[in-house]
Amino acid sequence: MLPIQAREANQAPLRSDPDRVRPVTLRFLVAAKATSGRPPPTPAPERPETPPGRPEAPPGRPETAPAAGRPHLGGGAWVIGVSLDPQQPGWVRLAPDAGYDRGRLDRLRPYDVVRVEARPMWRLGCREIWRPLLHSMRTEHHLKQWQPRRRWLEPYVGGSMCRLERRPARGPSLALIRARDVSGLRLWPDRAPGGVRYRGAYRYRCHDPACPGHEHEIVDWDFLALQRRLTALPDARLRRALRNNYLYRMCAPDRAVAFYVGQADRPTDGFRVLGVYWPPR
Repeated sequence: MLPIQAREANQAPLRSDPDRVRPVTLRFLVAAKATSGRPPPTPAPERPETPPGRPEAPPGRPETAPAAGRPHLGGGAWVIGVSLDPQQPGWVRLAPDAGYDRGRLDRLRPYDVVRVEARPMWRLGCREIWRPLLHSMRTEHHLKQWQPRRRWLEPYVGGSMCRLERRPARGPSLALIRARDVSGLRLWPDRAPGGVRYRGAYRYRCHDPACPGHEHEIVDWDFLALQRRLTALPDARLRRALRNNYLYRMCAPDRAVAFYVGQADRPTDGFRVLGVYWPPR
C-alpha cells in the first residue's frame, strides 16, 4: 500500500514546525485504539491458569515482561486506521499535541468512519503519522458488520511478522499481521502506581515458514477498559475474564485472527499489539 500523500500540489516543504504545514482532510476507518506505552514492571513468575478440560501446559521459559518502547507521541491514546480514499490508500496514525482534548479521541470506537483535518508529521520518520486538528473531527457512522469492515481491512493483512521485524529502520510502523496460531495470553501484575491490575502479551506464530514465535505486549484500549469495568472481581476471576475474552473468544478456531501491531515514536522501538482483528473464517 502506498502512503497517503498531501493533496495540495503547491504545499510547502515540511519544516520542523508542523503548525506551518497546511492541513489536509483525512477520511479514514478507525481500526484500533490503544493506550500510551510505558515500560511495564518486571513481573513475578506466574503459571498460566488452565481452563477446565484442557491439559496442563508444560513449564516454559521464565515469565518476564516483553520489551516496551518510549511513550508514544502525544500521550494518552493511539488512534490508527486506514484511509477510505481509494486514490490515497494507506495507514493513518493520529498523533495529537500534548495536552490535547482527550475526550474527543476517547469517544472514538474501532470501525468508526471519521473525517478530520490534519497536518503530516513525516519528519518523525513514519509517513502515516498525522497531527489532527481535533476541533474538526467528525464521526460519520459506525460499521457494525464484519463484511463492510473486511472490504477495507483485508487488503492490509500480511502474513509475516518476522519479515516486518527484519525491515529497514525507516519501514512502516503499523501493520495487520495474520496469526498462524495463538498459543497463549500471558498476564502479569502491573505494580505501577495508577496502573491497571494486569498487563498482558500474546504468544503466537505468524505465517513465516521459519517463525520461531512472537510475544507482543497488548496495549489495546479495551483491554484496560474491561479491567476497569470488572474492578470488583478478585484476581483469579479477573484473569479468567481476560483470557475468556481475549484468548478463547477472539482467538477461537472459527476466527481468522490478525493483530494490529505498531511501534512507538522511534523506528527502533519494538512492536506491540494495538488491537485484534477477528472476523469469522
